[in-house]
Amino acid sequence: KNTARADHGQACGRQPRTEWFKYAVGLGVVLFTFLALLAVSGWSLRPVQVMVWNNSQGILNFVTAVVQTDPASRPFHDLLLTGGHGPVMIALPPGNLLMGSSDSEAERFPSEAPQRKIQLERFAVSIGEISFDDYGRFVSATGRRLPEDEGWGRGERPVIHVSWHDAVNYTRWLSAQTGQRYRLPSEVEWEYLARAGSTTPFSTGSCIHTDLANYNGKFDYARCGARTGVQRGQTLPTSALPANPWGLYHVHGNVWEWVEDCWHTNYQQAVASAAAWTQGQGGQCERRVIRGGSWRFKPGYLRSAARLWSETDESSQDIGFRVVRDL
Repeated sequence: KNTARADHGQACGRQPRTEWFKYAVGLGVVLFTFLALLAVSGWSLRPVQVMVWNNSQGILNFVTAVVQTDPASRPFHDLLLTGGHGPVMIALPPGNLLMGSSDSEAERFPSEAPQRKIQLERFAVSIGEISFDDYGRFVSATGRRLPEDEGWGRGERPVIHVSWHDAVNYTRWLSAQTGQRYRLPSEVEWEYLARAGSTTPFSTGSCIHTDLANYNGKFDYARCGARTGVQRGQTLPTSALPANPWGLYHVHGNVWEWVEDCWHTNYQQAVASAAAWTQGQGGQCERRVIRGGSWRFKPGYLRSAARLWSETDESSQDIGFRVVRDL
């Protein structure tokens, strides 16, 4: 077999092994220098399979090498002036979003139309909803009262019974503590992170199951074949179920999430911008948008495009929030 391989190599004009060896050595030097520069610059490395010439056998072998990974894709947290750290964050890539739902999407609402295309820059988002532990640092530092937990426990469960104003005050405190700009996501940013590159009703596809999200499992979405009967009746810890393709937990279900935008009945006059849509064009700023659905709601409300509103001074056992950070 070795002879046949050598004969075939000669017939194809294969270079002498000494030339291949020089090439491999040169490639190795370049690769070593490249990896050294990555290490100095703070980029992380991940294993991949690459082809390398085996000089002793005269064949190509597959070996494990490493390539760069953008440090922005790694979870991180900012330190707080009062000690401890802020919520775990992850940076999302820039990209385009087709926001809203089409007429053919089951259980859609008129408020999700018309669809529009929006371009987004990079930003960071908390990988889960803000937990009682996260919010507790804010409460301790400011002398506020810790919200009720309905007897379900606190810790890593999402903080509930927080109004829109409470959520905004937390982001302002977090900004002052870290020197970074934290805020609630805009509605555009929220749908972008929820879809995670998908165009289906859920980031999981055209169907969702109770082993993927916390919702009222007595109901099936559009008869898609989901198992029914699982109704937990309370929140779950912020990373209890699988993350979406971008590493974000409980975007669908668990608790509704406050966003920055004032409530508008549809997108008819919306600007194609990633910024929050607040004043003007009939915006009702005493009502703010909530996204994502919750443990109490049917699966149709968990769709990436679904949207409701709540009064800014109201709080509930199934409304929480997550935060974003400018990069």
